[in-house]
Amino acid sequence: MKKKIYMLGTTHGTPTSKKETEVGIREIIPDVIFLEGTTGGFSLEEKLKEPLLWVILKLYYYFFGVVGDEFDVAIRVGKELEIPIRKVDRTRSELVQYFHRWYNFLLPPTYLLFLYGLFYGISSWTKTPVPLVVVLIMLLMGAVLYFLYFVKVTKDIRDDSFAAKIKDYMEKEGYNKAFLVCGRYHPNDVKEKIGDAFEVIER
Repeated sequence: MKKKIYMLGTTHGTPTSKKETEVGIREIIPDVIFLEGTTGGFSLEEKLKEPLLWVILKLYYYFFGVVGDEFDVAIRVGKELEIPIRKVDRTRSELVQYFHRWYNFLLPPTYLLFLYGLFYGISSWTKTPVPLVVVLIMLLMGAVLYFLYFVKVTKDIRDDSFAAKIKDYMEKEGYNKAFLVCGRYHPNDVKEKIGDAFEVIER
C-alpha cells in the first residue's frame, strides 16, 4: 500500500483556509504535518542587494504575525494532537540569492519614472494635481508587483523543495500519512514533482 500525502491549497490568512486546515488535520490525523513557510532572515549583504524586497517581506510577515494564518492553526492543532511539524520550504536567504539579478535595482526607479511621466501628463492635461491618494495607491501597486515578481521567479525552486523534503521525511522518518498545508498555486506542481512514489490526495 502506498503512503498517502494529503495536500491542502490555501489562500493565506483567510478564515476559510484556517477552518479547512483545522478540520482537515482533525479529520485525517496524519503522522506528520508539512508546512510551507520560509525560515531564517536576511544578511546585511542580502538587505543591500534587495532592499525593497526586504522591506516588503518584513511588512508581509508582520501583517500575518498580527492577524494569524493557517500555518499558525496547523502548528497549534499539531501540538494539541502531538503530531510532528516539518517545514519543507526554502530559507529566505536561498530565495533571495536565487531571485537577485543585477537589473532588479533598475525596476523601482524605472517604475517611479513611469509614474512621474504619467502624473505629469495627467496634471498637464487636466490642469490639476494628481490626488495624493492616487499617488499612494500607485506606489503600493508597485510594491505589490515587485512582490509578485519575486513569488513568480522563486515558485519553481520552492516546489522542488516541497517535493524533495516531503519524500525525504516520508522515507527517512517512516511516516505513512502526511498532511501538507501550502498556498493554492503549489499543490498541482508539487504533486507532479513527487511522482508516483506516494498516493497524493488534494483536498
